[in-house]
Amino acid sequence: DESFALGGGIYVGFNASAVITGNTIKANRAGALATLYQTSEGGGVVIASRVTAVETKVSGNLFTGNFVADAGGGLSLEEYDPLTLPIEPSQGTIDNNIFESNNADDGAAIDVHESLAKIYNNTIHNNTARSEAGGVYFGAPTTAGNVAEFVNNLLTSNVSPAGALAGGMYVEPLTNPVVRYNDLWGNAPTNVGGGGR
Repeated sequence: DESFALGGGIYVGFNASAVITGNTIKANRAGALATLYQTSEGGGVVIASRVTAVETKVSGNLFTGNFVADAGGGLSLEEYDPLTLPIEPSQGTIDNNIFESNNADDGAAIDVHESLAKIYNNTIHNNTARSEAGGVYFGAPTTAGNVAEFVNNLLTSNVSPAGALAGGMYVEPLTNPVVRYNDLWGNAPTNVGGGGR
């Protein structure tokens, strides 16, 4: 049987909304590299909230030193999947946070799945991926319009291994997130990449 490790520090569930402000979210873990048949997301925080009446807000936090075996070392934006369509995207505003020194297979700072989140004004620096996107990983949504807004963020010195397609931002095929007014500098091996592996 498959096991799940979701949200090493905080898990915001499908029918919940949360206000997470002014915290240091540090040295949390979700999953283990040696464990078979495991899915792990969000070393620091997972947001799966589909609630729109009172939207989840993650603002003014420091995400540092968090680890996940799979995706989203600092933060993972998930979805509500009832196993019968339609899948419902996560909701929320992620703004004015610092993500630094987080570690993941994909999306060491932030991993985005089926989500309508607004990701604004964050600093994403010196995070390390073991596969793709030391900074931010955008996965393909099931419904094409369920994409996040990624606006006015700073991505610097994020790292993926040699041979990876992107150190700063990786975009899977068949996804088209709203990406505007961001600064990307010094990410390795490249600032932006995508496509098949």
